[in-house]
Amino acid sequence: MVIYLDVLIIVNIYITYFTLKATAKLLHIGYNPKRLILASVLGGIFSLTAVLRAGFIPLILLRALLTFIITVTAFGFPDIGGLFLRMLINIGGSTVICGISIMLREYTGSTVFNATGGYPYLNISVMTLIIATTLTYTALTIFRRICDKPTTGELIELTIKKDGKTVKLSAFPDSGNNLKDFLTGCPVIVCRKEKLDGIFTAENTEMLPSGTRIIPFSSVGGNGFITAFRADAVTAQYKGTEKNINALIGTGNNALENESFDAIINPKILI
Repeated sequence: MVIYLDVLIIVNIYITYFTLKATAKLLHIGYNPKRLILASVLGGIFSLTAVLRAGFIPLILLRALLTFIITVTAFGFPDIGGLFLRMLINIGGSTVICGISIMLREYTGSTVFNATGGYPYLNISVMTLIIATTLTYTALTIFRRICDKPTTGELIELTIKKDGKTVKLSAFPDSGNNLKDFLTGCPVIVCRKEKLDGIFTAENTEMLPSGTRIIPFSSVGGNGFITAFRADAVTAQYKGTEKNINALIGTGNNALENESFDAIINPKILI
């Protein structure tokens, strides 16, 4: 098979970008778009090592080094554990895409889908790749605009029950709240902390209910952590109907401190 280096580089710029974005989404970590693009370009350039002919161990060590450079370029160096997890997801994503390419080649018999030296490769022209990318991006943008309908601004009444205690909050439906628990995928309703005092312990309103976990988040205003717990029941009064919601309740010391409502909820979980 003939490998065109320009196609190899461009394909792996795309692959690196999306695996890095997936890493940020899965771990709920913030990122600088410019650093992400730079790391993606490096990923495309580093894919040229696919044409090297060396032993298995040297290639594995080289791939680990290049992944280290890409990951640090994209996200910085937080700590050893965090860096290792970011690298693992990045390599895992690329490996999965390689596996899918090989599977498609074997099952369809098409010569378009390939993998070389552990890097995905598409046997198409650069122009075809650019056109396909543009059409896919346009279709996804239209689909997202259709799905993410603007909210009416109508507040929703939430009822949260925990350990025999009940509180009621006014929640603003905002499709921009995509916060989820990265372990379970469960959406998180972000609430004003003082509004939840009714379900904290009577002895210490700073003590959160049992089952509390820490969830990292990233937003326009910055990055950080919020505490979240699973309530016994969460219901919403929405458009004249009552709906049970499967979501975690999250809060922080400064959450929604300047807002007139008590919580933010993604309207998609009400459907």
